[in-house]
Amino acid sequence: MNPIKQYFLSKRDKQIIHELYEELSPLLYNVCHKILNRHADSEDAVAETFLKITKQFETLSKLPYDELKKYCVVIARNESINILRKNEKITYTDSTELLDYHNTNPNHTENPEESAITNLEHKTLWKYTEKLAPDDKKLLKLRFYEGLTHSEIADKLGIKASAERVRYHRIMEKLRAYYEEGNHES
Repeated sequence: MNPIKQYFLSKRDKQIIHELYEELSPLLYNVCHKILNRHADSEDAVAETFLKITKQFETLSKLPYDELKKYCVVIARNESINILRKNEKITYTDSTELLDYHNTNPNHTENPEESAITNLEHKTLWKYTEKLAPDDKKLLKLRFYEGLTHSEIADKLGIKASAERVRYHRIMEKLRAYYEEGNHES
């Protein structure tokens, strides 16, 4: 479909897309949620699915309903996989990158916990972050590397803000304990 033309769908086409959404969104959400296991990501995948359906509406509207339904499920599955891949791309390319960014990020505001960590020797501290679970490393990357707030991190991880703050403080406590105890294993 021509990109300009998609904005000028007829009322009938919009109504059909709305009815299709009402009918298929629970099914597509379940397909997405089985892959992603997170509410926010599943909703995003369903939204992306319907954007694609809207863009290809002229072609898709010619399909029989059963074929259209199967096609929508495939789109939803593929969108879920894309989101899953995007979420897994949070990787660590350099062992000091996380902490170096923390020191140079102009959006970063330090609090006492972060200030104490900043004063530690970076390489030594990074050695201790290697002991953390992957989810803990991901949270630290979101906080220090991407400069996200606690509530933004909570949204991204699909958890409550209070749970994110508790996790963050526990991670910081672990790092402090590792630092103070030297090479002590958890």
